[in-house]
Amino acid sequence: MIYQFNDFQLDPSNFSLHKIGIQVELEPQVFNLIIYLIENRERLVTRDEIFENLWSDKEVLDATLSNHIKIARALLGDDGKSQKIIKTVRGRGYQFVSEVKQLTERTNGPSIRKLSWRHALALMLSTAALIFVLNSITQYSNSKQNHVIAVLPFLNTKPSPSTDYLGLAIADQIIGHLSYITNINVRPSSIIRKYDSQALDPETIGKKLNVDFVLTGTYLNINNKVLFNVELVEVESGTLFWREDNIEFDFSTPENLHSDIAQKISNKLGLTNKNEQHLLNKPQSTLAYKLYLKSISQPFSTEGNKSAIALLKQSIALGDNYAPAYSQLGNRIRRYEQYGLINSGESQKSYQYYQKALSINDKLLSALSYLAFYYCETNRIDEALTLANRIIRINPKSANSYFTLGYIYRYAGLIEEAIDEMEKAINIDPMNNRYRSLVATYSGAREFTKAQKLVDTYQETSFTIGWDGLLAYRVGNYKASLVHFEKLIKRDPEGLWGLVAKIHMYLLKDEKEKGLLAIHQLEQTNIKDSETVYYIAVYYAMYKDKKRSLHALKKAIDGGYYNYVFMQNNEAFDFLRNDTDYNNLVAVARSKSMEFRRQQQENTNL
Repeated sequence: MIYQFNDFQLDPSNFSLHKIGIQVELEPQVFNLIIYLIENRERLVTRDEIFENLWSDKEVLDATLSNHIKIARALLGDDGKSQKIIKTVRGRGYQFVSEVKQLTERTNGPSIRKLSWRHALALMLSTAALIFVLNSITQYSNSKQNHVIAVLPFLNTKPSPSTDYLGLAIADQIIGHLSYITNINVRPSSIIRKYDSQALDPETIGKKLNVDFVLTGTYLNINNKVLFNVELVEVESGTLFWREDNIEFDFSTPENLHSDIAQKISNKLGLTNKNEQHLLNKPQSTLAYKLYLKSISQPFSTEGNKSAIALLKQSIALGDNYAPAYSQLGNRIRRYEQYGLINSGESQKSYQYYQKALSINDKLLSALSYLAFYYCETNRIDEALTLANRIIRINPKSANSYFTLGYIYRYAGLIEEAIDEMEKAINIDPMNNRYRSLVATYSGAREFTKAQKLVDTYQETSFTIGWDGLLAYRVGNYKASLVHFEKLIKRDPEGLWGLVAKIHMYLLKDEKEKGLLAIHQLEQTNIKDSETVYYIAVYYAMYKDKKRSLHALKKAIDGGYYNYVFMQNNEAFDFLRNDTDYNNLVAVARSKSMEFRRQQQENTNL
């Protein structure tokens, strides 16, 4: 049986769809969806029914069906507004509403048969020309898409404490500029920091960072004028793609250098920046900008964060209109408190600094991302999602947009979706330390092999040692986990990871009082992140402290952490599985997660 509607003929027997005799290529599941809707066209088909018949072997997000509907409509010349072929009944399902005829065999269609040879020839030539144009556009587009660039710290040819900070700081500013350009991926500052003040071979580093191009250069301070020499090297061929010498950096206009260099790169690659608004915000004061640049060069250690905070406050005092200064100040305060376990009394101000930055420049990606994370961690998940969508609109192909969305999904308990989005970010930017949080997502989903494989890709830090210990613990390899925890305590005895190591080590050594004291010490820090509160509930559960565990679990859920899947997966809660209070809390988390999923579905259908 062949179905004919409009200019289409669909043959289920050989899985083909033709439009006026020309075969239409489509994905198998989209084809199955169209067939199912046609075969049930006399009635409305619910979303649950479609899931049951087309995706019965696995669970998928409601957005998956919505996307398949969109693709089917586009292929059939329909859309969500006109709905002339596939109609949406809000909150109920879909119905195929176009008139359908059943044929015994496929025909070429009346349009083809009525063509004269002249019209047919014209059509062939037009089609050939169209294919040529499309191929040309595709090749041109592909040649301009997915360029991956690393911007290395510039090398000071005459080292001096007064100007050494510029090498990393200017590279960071160029990276920030390039991050607004679609069809380009730029390695983050966190990756290139380790190359600061080093003479490096761009080809070797480029291959190590798996990039297409490396921007490198030197600078020299002469009578308060800084001269830059820059090179853009194509890694695969080892050829010099672009070079420019003696670019003068005048501190009377310090904000222009990085944008000038970034613009030259994008022009050379044939790319355009459609988000120029972020460039409009300029610092009021030369000294304020110098202090801001110095803050960037500070390491992400407890002392480094403390120094950066002081520099940024001085910068803002001299000029209060520069959005990146506020964004970085909020981020440094958050890092200082969260990883140093220090209560500076300013945690509440961090999100206010993000908001201030966005009030000055509403397209500042760093502020959008930082604020989205803050909202997610503090029970404002809908607002976090709104900000994530703004990031996607600014640069839909950036790794950061995928990761931010995945982070939100993890808090909301949409685990498959969280993994999918975070993996997209990792695939685009595999060396970005920020995205290593996927390890926690894998672990919570009991994907321990994937988690360990990801940990092994990073250089050794407190994070990697800590996760080596945690993953060994989760799979029951307690001897190995103890080795990692003892190593971590020597490395970071008073920090966040040091406390986590102590909690597990004292449990393994059956020193319960010391372990509970370590949990209490962690609990008494100025914790704002609801996920961290959840892990405190896990730690108390490990020590079979029901009352404190349930108290922390309720606090985490009330604080916006709805990840009921992780709660169900974590063996620490096994002794509470039959407990009414525990099950009621998990039910609340699940209900909140399902409501979030439902809202996502409704937004997708709009």
